[in-house]
Amino acid sequence: MIELRVVEDVAAAWPALVVLLEAFETHHRKLMGGEPRGVDEKKLLRGFEKGVAAGKTRILLAETDREAVGMAVGSIAQDVGPVREKVGLLTDFYITEEHRGRGLIFRLERAME
Repeated sequence: MIELRVVEDVAAAWPALVVLLEAFETHHRKLMGGEPRGVDEKKLLRGFEKGVAAGKTRILLAETDREAVGMAVGSIAQDVGPVREKVGLLTDFYITEEHRGRGLIFRLERAME
């Protein structure tokens, strides 16, 4: 069974998150025809910690009893395009290949609201 968890302590969840973020980066670069560059772990960790602490970023992990199999990152933004009010944005999401096609992204999206 896959459980969803809101990440409140980014540093504690970082080992699971960074694996998914690296996989996301590699997957994205392949889709775009580029070479994976890796992620700047320190910069991402600081940014996520700052956003979560300020209440402007929400991170969800999808986990089995053994490992993290998906993640979603959402943020609150204002003045996005023609919208002049605060809106929620799903900025990053990734599901491991073996767990795709099971509706997990829809569960993450609903939980993000």
